[in-house]
Amino acid sequence: MRTNDGPARVHDRDSPGPEHQAERPQPQGRCDQRAVQLPAHRRRRVALRRPGLWSPALCLLGVTLGSNGVISGTPTTPGDYTFKIQVTDGGRSDSETYTLSVVDPLKVSPAPPTTAEVGIAITYAPATSGGRPGYRFSTDGALPAGLAFDATTGAITGKPTIPGTYAFKLIVTDSLGLTHTVDVNLAVEGKLLITKRPFKAAKVGKAYKVTLLARGGVVPRKWNLLGGRPGFLPTGMKLNGRTGVISGTPTKAGTYYLRLQVVDKLGAKSAASYVLKVNA
Repeated sequence: MRTNDGPARVHDRDSPGPEHQAERPQPQGRCDQRAVQLPAHRRRRVALRRPGLWSPALCLLGVTLGSNGVISGTPTTPGDYTFKIQVTDGGRSDSETYTLSVVDPLKVSPAPPTTAEVGIAITYAPATSGGRPGYRFSTDGALPAGLAFDATTGAITGKPTIPGTYAFKLIVTDSLGLTHTVDVNLAVEGKLLITKRPFKAAKVGKAYKVTLLARGGVVPRKWNLLGGRPGFLPTGMKLNGRTGVISGTPTKAGTYYLRLQVVDKLGAKSAASYVLKVNA
């Protein structure tokens, strides 16, 4: 709530308890129980220095003026409302004009990302609603190395260069000075790489199993066969794309040159070549 000179005052300490009158606000609205949030730090108390007997509570779009001289409540309709409060003491009176700005809650969407990967581009462009336009952005805390912050749009972009867990805050402030804070907790994973090790030899008619390994990246991962010579697994064997397990019972001897790839949740890829020999 904004005023021109602050709360009205009664100067005669020996006078009886004051009474007040309030002009009907413009625009008018009806009091009901719909809750339209006004951030707590914008609810300002307005009271005379000397409490006394007050007229019935003022219905101001869900906000009331109580007998103690405090304006409080939950505003129901956005807008800028100007009204006058008058206090009288016998034949004397004083009044002040106040303006109450009611806005929808300040929000940021969508939620910021929680995972990232070294070398993979990240783009977060927040959309702001509520409050009063004229938004500006700031951060509290260090961003991961390789990322840049745009104070005009609130966008966070770039390619992280160092793995780790990072916690910082994204703060949006509107033209009324209202703020909304978003906690960002970003886990930056290392670069996705296949951990290659030679396949042991298989034998015709004997059950075989080998597990492909990778490190870094963001789970889940998916494995697939890119090709090679002849470009497929031995008959009787298969690749589980979710677990990276090659298993089965080969039915024909031979040497198989395989090109295998893993892809993670963010689309990062890593590939490696293997040789699988099946003995008779």
